[in-house]
Amino acid sequence: MAVTVGRSAEKAVKAAVYAALNVVAITTTLGAAATPKYVVTVHGKVPQNLTYPHIRIDAAGEIESDSTFGKNAKNCRSYVQVFALSEEQALEIQSAVIAILNPAGNYHALTVTGFTNIHVNYDGTQVRDPLDEGNAVGVYQRTVMFTVKTEES
Repeated sequence: MAVTVGRSAEKAVKAAVYAALNVVAITTTLGAAATPKYVVTVHGKVPQNLTYPHIRIDAAGEIESDSTFGKNAKNCRSYVQVFALSEEQALEIQSAVIAILNPAGNYHALTVTGFTNIHVNYDGTQVRDPLDEGNAVGVYQRTVMFTVKTEES
């Protein structure tokens, strides 16, 4: 069966990662049973008047992947950027992100509109500590990287 080049999965993958992370486990509780430790906001783009800590989700491109049975497949790179005011806070948020997108080191399936999600793979973390955001506040940044493999539905 001939494989045709299909549409981009980047936008759908970014939306799926956002939906997976914009949940109570990240946004309010972060492991605190009854009282939130701190509020984390999740963004798909850079908003004005940011508060810390927050997460920004970026799509970083895609490449064609091995296709099966004539379906177009893509490997999409997704960056989840964590910004926090302490290293401890950044590490805790990073751990929560990995636990949601790659639980127990297993491949996690996302709901990717218009595509079948085959798996999510945790690719590692880049660290920039502390980052001066221009307002004299030391900000800890951790970029958590994932590859999301999709196949057109």
